Amino acid sequence: MSNSPDGPKIMVKTLGIACLDNLVKEIIKEQDYKDAVSFRQQIYILLEKSRQKYKGTYKLTYQNVADLFDVRFTVIKRQYANYKAELLGKIKANGRPFSLTNDQLELFSKWYKSFKRPPTLDAAKLFLSNLFHVILDYRAMENALSRTHLKKQEAEAIDKDRYECSPESIDYYYDMLFSFFSTNNVPSYFVFNADEEGHDEFVDAKKYEWILVPEDSKPQKWYYPVERKDDHTTFLACIAADGSYLKPLIVVKRTTIEARVLRLSLFDKVMIEPDETGYINSEIFNEWIDNIFIPEVQERRKKFNYDGPAVLILDGCSSHYTEELFNACEINNIKIFFLPPHSSNQTQMLDLGMFHLHKQNVRKARLSEVDDDDALLDKIQMLLDSFQRAATYSNVKSAFEAAGVVYELIENSIMPIVQFSKDFTTRLLHCQRTLKEKIEIRKARKGRGEVDHRIRIKDFNDYSVFWPNPQLNKIIKKMPKIIKEPDDLHSRLLNMFIKEDEIKNDNQEIKKKKGRPRKEDDEKIEITEEMEDYMKTPFNDKLRAELIYAGFSLGTDEEEEIEGNNDDH
Repeated sequence: MSNSPDGPKIMVKTLGIACLDNLVKEIIKEQDYKDAVSFRQQIYILLEKSRQKYKGTYKLTYQNVADLFDVRFTVIKRQYANYKAELLGKIKANGRPFSLTNDQLELFSKWYKSFKRPPTLDAAKLFLSNLFHVILDYRAMENALSRTHLKKQEAEAIDKDRYECSPESIDYYYDMLFSFFSTNNVPSYFVFNADEEGHDEFVDAKKYEWILVPEDSKPQKWYYPVERKDDHTTFLACIAADGSYLKPLIVVKRTTIEARVLRLSLFDKVMIEPDETGYINSEIFNEWIDNIFIPEVQERRKKFNYDGPAVLILDGCSSHYTEELFNACEINNIKIFFLPPHSSNQTQMLDLGMFHLHKQNVRKARLSEVDDDDALLDKIQMLLDSFQRAATYSNVKSAFEAAGVVYELIENSIMPIVQFSKDFTTRLLHCQRTLKEKIEIRKARKGRGEVDHRIRIKDFNDYSVFWPNPQLNKIIKKMPKIIKEPDDLHSRLLNMFIKEDEIKNDNQEIKKKKGRPRKEDDEKIEITEEMEDYMKTPFNDKLRAELIYAGFSLGTDEEEEIEGNNDDH
């Protein structure tokens, strides 16, 4: 076999250096050198023993050994490396690369299939090393992957909790949204998403910055300094599915601000709250809810003549779980939906389409240069300006669409209603979309049918929520629906805590069928007394109970009573 290692060789020269020649004589007298079965093993023993004998005082080099056998320096270096690879199990004794047997490949394939999500390449190498006591080199690893129909793919780092977020919890969340919005014609003006993001010099610094170095400097990894200051600021944003945004909240550490703020007309554009940490808390969040969010919802109700439910989507931040929030939303007919834990990078609108743009604008504005105590107002203006440049109409709409929002039309309303469908999401890790699929989703969102209907611009301008235009209503009736009606609406609604007598949808109502019910219908849904009682409970009371049951602490005296009721049911 051409690539088998050469057998032992005899030295043909001496080095002419007494101390080194004596060292060589001592090594070749030892038994392991005499028992060497290959030239590469001889070389390895000579080099390693010389290093051990005199602990680096003097030792044999690659060139010394090459002179002893009268070969090139590169031959010695290659043979030494090959023997080290043989000792590590990277190649076989005959010089051929190590490869897995069919049985070993089968075990490797079973190991791979045991993972819910793709394991790392390092994890695969560790598994093979521990199981078979070998270390595969590049070619052997590539061969193993090819024979098990796998390939390497570069992956971006993601927080462990987010990576391991339960797909089942996300699916259930979308079932809840689908059921609720399928039975409530909620206009896009009344679907909101609120969340916070932190800002400080270190976090908002540019990832890369150009620096100047000497022309003759050696290649190396360069860094630039960013001071980790204790200047945290929190920015709370709230966007609506119609493409608008509400007055944001900025939490700062200082309790005073320059008086020139009175000259800048900022009072109606941003809410500023002080806190010694710079982070939001329940009290500050409630202030924003009471002073900004609730009044905005009430104003929109008057403007659009709408008294149905509004929706607020939040993540699991502890400051969001307050009795004040639940009570305010209960009084104002606002339904709260909480995102599944650690899923905001997949499901939250602000994370999907807004905050990264805001961060980019902040970095361009160089927040790190705003470090003067008297420049707090400049920082606030910069944060607001950066957000306004990110919160364009199209960006806000795209953020909602990435989370699965679809806009449908109903009669006698110029306001499109919102529906949620997991089929229209684009960022779910367990439902990833190809480029072709994303293009198809974009086409479907337009809601075009076989006929592309047109309306007069004058009719559009004259249309009002108070005086619907009959001509437009005729066209709306003809336009196709984007999302199909749910196949099993009733069972979905039982999971969504909605009363049967409140179930309504566009041109559809659940009605009792005449005649004797079929046996399979009776077996399909059995409404117990507990279920009827549960459906009669106000929505936010159910939400409180579900949160406590899921392990969230609301900090109220009602927890023990609610927990007891959950145990009974």
